[in-house]
Amino acid sequence: KLSPLQRYEDSLVHVADSVYTNDIPEIKENANADLIRLFKATIKTAGSFNYTFSKLKDYISILDAPDKSFRIYNWEYLRTEGYSRYYGVIQKPDGGIIPLVDISDKIIRGAEDSIFNSASYRWFGCLYYNLIMREVAGQPVYFIFGRNSNNLNSDKKIIEPLSFNAK
Repeated sequence: KLSPLQRYEDSLVHVADSVYTNDIPEIKENANADLIRLFKATIKTAGSFNYTFSKLKDYISILDAPDKSFRIYNWEYLRTEGYSRYYGVIQKPDGGIIPLVDISDKIIRGAEDSIFNSASYRWFGCLYYNLIMREVAGQPVYFIFGRNSNNLNSDKKIIEPLSFNAK
């Protein structure tokens, strides 16, 4: 007998596989929409913050903060050749979630020094692959490393500092 989180994970793996392997654009787009809906339900399930998602890690990036203060889930959706969109969410141990809204296709210049905040959930989308924590002025700052498939000719490497305040 499978737990609710094991059932969710099996469903997520099935849907994520369609997102990555299907060549029919309409089916792929519908699968991505299903993945978003199913993922929202999954991370709202009790115990999801501590669940390992060992099967799902083959399909999406799951990074835990070294101090266990949050977890980031994200994935890349290749819409057409050379055009990707990124999806992500930050999950807190108390059940709080911060959705990440990819606006990388709208930023032509100035991404290098842009500041994004949780009030708008705007985010320069990328696929994260590493996370480290350092103390800066007595506060934890997390540095997240990612890659954005900029276009057919180049990728962008991203290093983002992330910190939290009382809000």
